[in-house]
Amino acid sequence: MTKDKGNILSNHMGPSFNRLSPILRRVHTGSQNIEGLVKIERGNILANIICNIFRFPKASDACILKVECHHTPTDLLWIRNFSGHIMKSSFSRRRNNLIEKLGPLDLMFSATEKNGSLNYNFFSKKLFGIPIPKILSPNIYALEYESNGEYNFKVQVKMLLIGPVLSYGGIMKLIGDEK
Repeated sequence: MTKDKGNILSNHMGPSFNRLSPILRRVHTGSQNIEGLVKIERGNILANIICNIFRFPKASDACILKVECHHTPTDLLWIRNFSGHIMKSSFSRRRNNLIEKLGPLDLMFSATEKNGSLNYNFFSKKLFGIPIPKILSPNIYALEYESNGEYNFKVQVKMLLIGPVLSYGGIMKLIGDEK
């Protein structure tokens, strides 16, 4: 795929983008809307304080999540609506890496395909543009995969000395046709 075509994710991943499961390729092409029921968990009291500071969604056993995904060759915008709680992320590309901007956080990562799944490998984090030392940096695990023809995902955030901070995941469906 050339840099003039495709989208930021397919340009970043190259030919491995085409090995993603069909539903993942569709979710990550053009403008899409996905919706589903997710479970959100928060960790201990320190984790809750961190989640509140960064305005992450509240814990819930059954939260309706609606996501607008807008992919272009140069950027990506995700607008997540957790039952009325809005969380936006914008993505850009720097050299061979992607950067997710989530409020004051910049999360540098690479996206890789494994057995049709999409893995996000986070390796550098900044807060207000200042690198976060590894000992204080959150460990982020994010995975998207297809199971029984459905889009599934998991996100987990952990920190040294604090443990689990936030996790959410579930099964979602594409709403409408590609725009």
